[in-house]
Formats: sequence, structure tokens, C-alpha cells
Amino acid sequence: MNGTDLSDLISVSEAGRLLGVTPRTIFNWRKRGLVECYRLGGRTRRVYLSRAQLAGLVRSESDAAHAARSKAREALSR
Repeated sequence: MNGTDLSDLISVSEAGRLLGVTPRTIFNWRKRGLVECYRLGGRTRRVYLSRAQLAGLVRSESDAAHAARSKAREALSR
């Protein structure tokens, strides 16, 4: 699992609750390559994400939003 610690994993539904998005959104992020998901378990094969990776995504999205706001302010001040 690419060195990911099992204690660092959270379920897709828990990640969605923490971020205020649906599990479908998490799966869409996975399709776009924004997050990596791990399938664990026998017959149920639940899907998990790394808390650290999720925190990194949130930080990068926050930085991108900040940059966009700054750019908009600059354009409006001209």
C-alpha cells in the first residue's frame, strides 16, 4: 500500500462527512487522480483513504482558492 499506515486510513463515508461532500465526490476525485483509495477486507472490500493525503488535498485546494481570490482582487483593483 505504498507505505501507508493502516491507522491513518479513514473510510470514504467518513472522509465525506469531514469534508461536507458525498462519497460519490470522493470517488470522482479518485478518478481524477486527486486522491488514492485503498480496498481492504474480504467479502465487503471497503474503500479507505489516507488522512494525510486528504489533508494535503484540502491544503492544496485552499491554496488554489486563495490564489484565485488574490488574482480576482488584483483584476478588480485596476
